[in-house]
Amino acid sequence: MIESILLGVFGGVLGGVVGIAGAYSVERLLHLPVVFPLSLIVAGFLVAVAVGFVSGVYPARKAAKMKPVDLLRYE
Repeated sequence: MIESILLGVFGGVLGGVVGIAGAYSVERLLHLPVVFPLSLIVAGFLVAVAVGFVSGVYPARKAAKMKPVDLLRYE
């Protein structure tokens, strides 16, 4: 679970950095103003962490409910 949360954190940070860098690149090319509300950046980061958490917890809970023998035969 920690691994999936960390992947969500890194994905959120990387997505924020790439998004901000891309916006500033477009600003230089098209001479448009760039505005970054902190609430949207935080919301995007929290969504990335939540997706990482859910994608780690759901398969783990599903596997925890199965018998070990069935897990070895699971296709």
